[in-house]
Formats: sequence, structure tokens, C-alpha cells
Amino acid sequence: PKENCSHKIAHGTHQIGIKNPAAKLDDEAVLAIRALRGRGVTLRQIATIYGVKSDSTILNITSRKSWKHL
Repeated sequence: PKENCSHKIAHGTHQIGIKNPAAKLDDEAVLAIRALRGRGVTLRQIATIYGVKSDSTILNITSRKSWKHL
């Protein structure tokens, strides 16, 4: 499995970011979310703006636990 994952990354077939069919956000939205959070906008406000159900999703984006490739 480790070699398969490395192979996907090397050949650009790894489903990360907008390549993931389950992704609800795009690269621009993620960067905008991080910028809004830096300006003091609350997690709930950002989630409402982008139609995200969970504050923890926004927290994971801003703390780079998810979408860390950006």
C-alpha cells in the first residue's frame, strides 16, 4: 500500500484536493477560507458562507490538517 500511494503521487493520479470526487470546495475557496479566518471571522460564519455543515471542517482547513497541499 505504501508503494501504491507513492506511485499515485509520482504519477499525478492521487485524488487530493479538487481531484477527489467528494470534494465540496475548490482551491480558491480553501485559500479564501484561510484568509477570512486570519481576519478574525468565526468558524461558524465561514462555514455558513461556504455551505459547509461543520465548523470542524473549517478548523481542519485553517489548521492545515486538511487541504495541506495548498
